[in-house]
Amino acid sequence: MVVVAGIVAGNALSAKPKGSVALAGTLLGLPRASTASATHIANTLRANEKAGCGRKLAGVVAGVYGRNTGPWFAISGGGICGTCSPKSASVIRNHLAANGYADAASFPAGPKGGDLACGSATSRGGTLIRCTWVDDTTAGDVLYANGAATGLADAAAKTNQARAAVEG
Repeated sequence: MVVVAGIVAGNALSAKPKGSVALAGTLLGLPRASTASATHIANTLRANEKAGCGRKLAGVVAGVYGRNTGPWFAISGGGICGTCSPKSASVIRNHLAANGYADAASFPAGPKGGDLACGSATSRGGTLIRCTWVDDTTAGDVLYANGAATGLADAAAKTNQARAAVEG
């Protein structure tokens, strides 16, 4: 009976996330895109974020900001499950490197704390910069394209600004 109660309590705690991510209509000075391609990108990112975190994130959201003819970025994230622990900076860097962001580096995570790493990769459309954050309550990714960030340090600074606006 005690074991069953422990399992039920554990499932209840893990079902309620420690934090949340809520997307705004404008972020980093760019409007949230609502085109079919932006919706497709956001849906793909949301699915990838859920799958990549192995059900450790709840309430995952994703959105694209800007226009495909100019600078744009996409953000996805959610609240960490109640019984989950954040990953370390080295795990985040290694994950980025394993996904083609060979120059992945850690950066200060700003006022929200936790760990932040960014890396760049070349795609058909040019250079993509991806930043991943994990803290005690939330985790997520931001993908910068078409010059939305000038380099890894700029992307890290912008990710901290975005986190300040979206983390609950």
